[in-house]
Amino acid sequence: VPRNLQEKNVRYFLLNNYPFQFQNLIEQLQNYGKRKRVILIHDIAGMGKTTEITHMGLEIKKALPEFYILRIELGRIDYIDINNCKKDPKKYLILFIKNPFDCKLFEKLFKKGRVVLLLDGFDEIPRKCVEVITEIIRKLIPGNKNSVNVNNQVILTSRFNCLEFLMENYRNESYIYRFEPLSVEQQKQILINHWSKHCKKLKKTISQEALKRIASTMIEKWQSSI
Repeated sequence: VPRNLQEKNVRYFLLNNYPFQFQNLIEQLQNYGKRKRVILIHDIAGMGKTTEITHMGLEIKKALPEFYILRIELGRIDYIDINNCKKDPKKYLILFIKNPFDCKLFEKLFKKGRVVLLLDGFDEIPRKCVEVITEIIRKLIPGNKNSVNVNNQVILTSRFNCLEFLMENYRNESYIYRFEPLSVEQQKQILINHWSKHCKKLKKTISQEALKRIASTMIEKWQSSI
């Protein structure tokens, strides 16, 4: 993280504590007063930001079925539509919902603060759309100028190159997350768990010790090939 962002008022967590932090997120969604309007997940390409934000959406829906989850790939937005709707974020967000019934449901839950917006790939936004998208997100944060004053939650992903810009705009309203690389032991355990489940499906029996040896050998070969 750039040094100028490492300040006391920047809340900075790692996603290796994901289950505990996720429970905190559920509690925040249930309690309007404790919410932070923007949760930012940032890291380099290929670390799993899209996978993580999608998983978070599915888990939130399981835990809080009364919430509407809307996922938008920011790299595919249309400038004409977004520019016409910049005064009213809700009108623009509805463009991503095809079903008329879902549109009505979204509007109703949006007014009640029961919408979670998954905005994936801020760094992939077409350059001419950055200012408008930034303004739309700002309008979703209660207390800001021209805010729609509704406590809906925004979860945003981006690569490092946009982090400073995002912090300048949402510093006091955001939690910042990044991935912590898996240790060798964690990598081994993930492989062992995956293989164990696969073996059960195939009704085959392989000892844990054998799986540990295979996992160790595979990881060593991966490391030596990089």
